[in-house]
Amino acid sequence: MSSLRARTAMVPDVAIIIGTGLGDLARSISVEATVGYREIPYFPESTVESHAGELVFGRLSGKSVVAMRGGSISTKAIRCSR
Repeated sequence: MSSLRARTAMVPDVAIIIGTGLGDLARSISVEATVGYREIPYFPESTVESHAGELVFGRLSGKSVVAMRGGSISTKAIRCSR
């Protein structure tokens, strides 16, 4: 969490996973900060070359949001204790 808090103080009201076909939704977010998956310790990187691979923090329809832009196809579990 410290790697995210170092980039933004925003505490999102809503979390969104931007999947295929939701690119227009992602473009509607008033971006306050972006954090690449590579910058987050132990977070899986995007495995799809054309995907952005980042968390987008911002505002959408009056709500603070965080959106996952670019997915990670992984069969490995991430331990929350890390």
